[in-house]
Amino acid sequence: MWLRWLPWRLVLRHAARAHGFVDPVGLLTQFARFSVPAQVLAPTELLRAAILLLARGLINSQAIQHNLDWIWPYWVQQQFDPRNPAFIPRAFSMSHINITHRNWTAVGLPGFPEMPLVGPRGMVTPHFDGWSVDFWIVNPDASSLLPSKLPSVNQFLVCLPNLSVVTEAAGDGAIIICRTEVVLCEERPCCHIEVEASSSRNAFCVIALRPFNPEGVSFIHNCSAQADRSAVTVNKRDTIFLTPAPQRIVFSRYREGDVFHRVAEKSSPPADHITCDVGMATAAAIYPLQAGSTRQIRVAVPLGKSPEKQHRSFDMHADAGQLWDKALANICMVNVPDSRINRLFSTAISTMVLHAPDDIYAGPYIYKRFWFRDAVLIANAMLAAGLVERVEQMVSRFFPRQKPNGYFESQEGEWDSNGQVLWLLGRLRTVSGH
Repeated sequence: MWLRWLPWRLVLRHAARAHGFVDPVGLLTQFARFSVPAQVLAPTELLRAAILLLARGLINSQAIQHNLDWIWPYWVQQQFDPRNPAFIPRAFSMSHINITHRNWTAVGLPGFPEMPLVGPRGMVTPHFDGWSVDFWIVNPDASSLLPSKLPSVNQFLVCLPNLSVVTEAAGDGAIIICRTEVVLCEERPCCHIEVEASSSRNAFCVIALRPFNPEGVSFIHNCSAQADRSAVTVNKRDTIFLTPAPQRIVFSRYREGDVFHRVAEKSSPPADHITCDVGMATAAAIYPLQAGSTRQIRVAVPLGKSPEKQHRSFDMHADAGQLWDKALANICMVNVPDSRINRLFSTAISTMVLHAPDDIYAGPYIYKRFWFRDAVLIANAMLAAGLVERVEQMVSRFFPRQKPNGYFESQEGEWDSNGQVLWLLGRLRTVSGH
């Protein structure tokens, strides 16, 4: 309360004007006049998220437009191409944000908060707001297969026995297929990627470490390879396991360019680690690919805490299937002649369960925030599908957020959902009978 008596507004206004910026206090005051009166101008968490998004956009503007010879994710390839319908002019924009291809897909296990993302061209972001892993077939003497540059790929979601995304990319005699899912490794979740690559010419299959994700740059300051090249440690914290071990691993700093340009180098000195003060280090695990042959590679990234304790055995699909069987037991099912409707309904059910590990979220990554109004609408759909016990557990988390004045407050400072919460409680009482 005492903070309100301090002249923060005067200090902020003076600092802004001294540097030639618009007065933020006056701007917000004028902004409020366009809307009807409310208890709060905007939720604090929403403002915080917007500031983080714009800050990343500023970093993107420096990292991307000056390095368009890098292999960037699909949204950058589309949004920075003037010939593409998704092109966004940049002349008067200081912040470069993904606003045209926000259609990534999450995989995971019911009851676990970890939700790795798969982009529309197969790039995988294992950790929340972290770096990514991409998959290429590089041919030094012909065109390379780079999924993010392809006009189309074949990508589909598999719900049973485990939730997984399969991406099939093909071009110029080369094919690469990636299946991404989350499995259990000693009762801990692990992002597991099965890669199958083939080419009509001699080439290299590359598992590439990328310092960005679906929103833009995500810093990699250092990475190192184990002596047997079976694992790479990123930022001294996360580990990527590779089975079998690659023939070689190459690294590159920001000032040396993208590691893509070093894949075919034969004279590059061997190195087992790299440090980049800019935070744009890249790495590539390289596998020789003989013409007409097929190579299979497993990539595993332990999720959650204490990744160093993860086991190297990743054949735990049965346990993942059992988790989904238990989560989806005794629910409403749809069986109509149109198989597409059946598939869409099954996908919707799995998606709701995945995005409700404890609280209910509207989606993964940037949408992974708890809002009462979103939670009530999604919980109502879950009740209709028969997920009563799961909704009861989630509703029990509502009450610690209730304030002495009776209002429910989420972490975003939302105060206007009491009617929705009470309506859901009535629906739950009707469905459950207590």
